[in-house]
Amino acid sequence: MTACGPRADVGAAVGADREGLAAAGRVLRCAVAHFERLRPACGTSMEAFETMLQACEQRKQAFETMLEASNIVLQASKFVLQASKFVLEASNIVLEACFQIEKSPKRTSHRSADRAKTA
Repeated sequence: MTACGPRADVGAAVGADREGLAAAGRVLRCAVAHFERLRPACGTSMEAFETMLQACEQRKQAFETMLEASNIVLQASKFVLQASKFVLEASNIVLEACFQIEKSPKRTSHRSADRAKTA
């Protein structure tokens, strides 16, 4: 005689649940095994990422240093430009003085006057 009724259905469900649980356990064990195999690769990838991050930080620091050096060169260039401007203004003053001297009436020098007296 075969079992029927609610009791048979419960037994079948429990049996099915056991098979499902067993299958789920196998899948879980397989996933754990894959994870264990991948763990070293993940560690290596993480180390590579950290190395890359350190390299980026070093590049950033090098760029900041280069930027600071560029600012120093820029400031020095401004000072040189300012000094050149002062030299140019001084040269213009000297040229103007020379021009004024050339335009002024010729004066006899003291030596010329002394020579004229003795002659």
